Amino acid sequence: MPNFEHNRGLWTLAPWHGSRERIVTMSVGHVVRIVADIDGIESITLPDGSVKHALVGRVLRPGDPDHDRFAGTVIPAYRNPVHYLPGSDAMCLCGCGIVLSSARRWVPGHDQRALHERICERWGTIEHFVSWYDTNHPQSPAL
Repeated sequence: MPNFEHNRGLWTLAPWHGSRERIVTMSVGHVVRIVADIDGIESITLPDGSVKHALVGRVLRPGDPDHDRFAGTVIPAYRNPVHYLPGSDAMCLCGCGIVLSSARRWVPGHDQRALHERICERWGTIEHFVSWYDTNHPQSPAL
């Protein structure tokens, strides 16, 4: 993890573009050594007032399909250190079976559908969930 923390930023990234990526690889000598799942991008304000960005994520371990696909692969040398590798198709996380490009995790709207299905299965309605949550997490601010 220290290598990921050291190399996750500070970068000049367009958050709208970087947030579409799902996986980041980090290499030494053109060989991928670290594969991480990207959870998001955070803005970091530097002392001079400029803003750079850092990746937020978790390092994947052997046995994870993305780790096993990328770790140890040789990548070409590029003048620009940022290079987007072709992805593999992935399935929507809701379980619908729809194949997505690697930059997506959900078919648009399927994350909300999956969330609502799970809430209603456990609590019956969104209102029951909100009531349960507010009772069990009183430190949460009211919306």
